[in-house]
Amino acid sequence: MKAILSILLLVGEEALSSLEGKKKSLWQSSLVLIIVNAIPLLGIALLGWEPRMILLIYWAESAIIGILNIAKMALAGWSGGVLTFLGSIFFIAFFLVHYGMFMGVHGLFLLVLLFVKTGADGSINDSEIIPALEKIISEFSINSVSGFLHSEWISLILIFISHLYAFQYYTLRKKEYLHHSVPELLFSPYTRIMVMHLVILGGVTVMTLKGGDISTLIYALVLLKTLADLWSHVREVLKIKIGQENWVS
Repeated sequence: MKAILSILLLVGEEALSSLEGKKKSLWQSSLVLIIVNAIPLLGIALLGWEPRMILLIYWAESAIIGILNIAKMALAGWSGGVLTFLGSIFFIAFFLVHYGMFMGVHGLFLLVLLFVKTGADGSINDSEIIPALEKIISEFSINSVSGFLHSEWISLILIFISHLYAFQYYTLRKKEYLHHSVPELLFSPYTRIMVMHLVILGGVTVMTLKGGDISTLIYALVLLKTLADLWSHVREVLKIKIGQENWVS
């Protein structure tokens, strides 16, 4: 509860600042973040989206964050000169392997927990894995423009656009990478991703073991994820100092 109040207080302060013409970009990007995170709830409630697919979309979001972080690491290395850039290649390669394994394990857990039928003793039937993958592919298949506009793809695309906007504004325009070393950027996504993944996997595991409505779990997870994303976004952006300590967009 204390963390939630802190988040609301920070966002409230930024809202007041934006009314005065200061730090408008943070308030605007925070509002976009909230809207984008709320779209899955609207999709489930109004468009009949499959709740389990929302968790896969969040998994894909983690991949987007990882790819953009590689770009940040490359920019940070390049800004330090040729030797620093050559050294950054090692960190980028390490990140690709480690983060890739992290994503693979998390994806496997989601696949097994959400889509693969298990036996009474909790055993997994290997023959169920391929049909589960086929089901996931069919859920994301698009047969028409109307089908696309009513599908979970909209949520994933908007999430991608929101991260791309943040990358363009804070990384390319504000050059935040100048204030971070490559080793620092190597671990920067993990705090946010670990919290989100633990909440998702923990919630899915409890729901699977005890039984219950997956939609209820999704509503709770979306709320927790939104608060975690907002807290992470505000903290990260307020650390950026370009030129003057109190920058204006």
